[in-house]
Amino acid sequence: MMRIALLLELAGLSVALRRKSHRSHEANAGGQSWKRDFDNYMSTIMATDNPEGINEPCTPYISEPRGASRGLVILQHGFTACAGFWYLMAPAVVADGWTVMVPNMPGTGRTPKIEKVGSGYEVTDYTDDFPEHGGEYEDFSGELIKIVSKYKRENPGSEVIVVGCSHGGGVATYMAMNADEGTIDRVLLMNPFLSPPTSLGADYGLSLLRDLVPQVLPAFSLFRSEFITWGDDCNNRRWPTDPRQKDSTGGVCTFTLKNFRGVLEFGNNVEGEARARAAQMGVFTGGIVDRAVGVLQAASSYAWNFITGNTRAPPSNLRVQIVTTENDGAISNARVHFAAEALQYAVIEGNSEMCALPESFEHTYINPPDKPLGSDLWWLDSSRVQGGRSMIDMLVGFVSDGRFLPAKGTVQSDSYLEGDAACDVQKKR
Repeated sequence: MMRIALLLELAGLSVALRRKSHRSHEANAGGQSWKRDFDNYMSTIMATDNPEGINEPCTPYISEPRGASRGLVILQHGFTACAGFWYLMAPAVVADGWTVMVPNMPGTGRTPKIEKVGSGYEVTDYTDDFPEHGGEYEDFSGELIKIVSKYKRENPGSEVIVVGCSHGGGVATYMAMNADEGTIDRVLLMNPFLSPPTSLGADYGLSLLRDLVPQVLPAFSLFRSEFITWGDDCNNRRWPTDPRQKDSTGGVCTFTLKNFRGVLEFGNNVEGEARARAAQMGVFTGGIVDRAVGVLQAASSYAWNFITGNTRAPPSNLRVQIVTTENDGAISNARVHFAAEALQYAVIEGNSEMCALPESFEHTYINPPDKPLGSDLWWLDSSRVQGGRSMIDMLVGFVSDGRFLPAKGTVQSDSYLEGDAACDVQKKR
């Protein structure tokens, strides 16, 4: 009888342990449903008819730190890049104690077709999955907001930081404007694409022209090839014989005019929303009128209205860092300038900064495989930077602790940024 009683007791203990384990698992899973939403959404937008499939370096992912997480950091790549773009920065952020979420934009990450031709290779990118209208990028940004909002509910008290490069800077800006107040604690914009680039030949400050350009762009295929390429070097780095192939971060080199229309539309929509919320103050447009009075108008008591849509005071937690590159032909630095000026009045004083890097840093300065062979990216080597902090260190410093990049002097060579702060990132002599 004693043996039977002991067995029954042990059986009961076993059931209790299983129940406890099951409850514990459910409790843990309860704070992780945002991850399932991310995985489900990414699997949807990564679906493709491309015969070559998905480029492995472009796999979207979530990476967790050892021990307790300090919060969530979203790293959003730019147009034609993919999740692999962040291969240097993401590990540094995780090592600093953060959960990192690295999405892919719709259409990105498709493996190119590479065929041997003579002594070289012919690279053909798959562009059928790329959005052709800005609304698809708005939908994408909206889905990220839902995921981030769920994370915030499941992890109350944890911080959320959004980082966007180039076209991803437009996504980050959209998220900051449309997420519930207090959801996002810091925003880092790296060469943000907020409008047609000045390299197209004009600063389209007039809304009519800004809206017209994306619509007529596909018609140019009647006079030239529909396809646009980032150049031979971009293709060559994906050859099996190119030494940069071992560090490939995915992405594509070719896109169509219709694809570019979608990017322009989204940039216009993002800036247009900011303009609409400005109640005709025009602090974001960068047009002729704004050059004279835009910043003065932004100083009014309603300045915060263009970000939040209400007249409440800006949240004390929000900090914004903008970093751009002088004479960057891929974006409109005029718009970056006016965005930075407006933000000075849209957040609590001292919570927003902008600085510009030298032109030699180019558009993407943290991704060595993007650069020609032999490029000297000294700013990524802390031992070669004055002060001993690499560009990655400085960016992570803002992400982790809200430390703005150091600035020294002002921009002189870029007419759109002339007089703005220059980033203090200098090579050791």
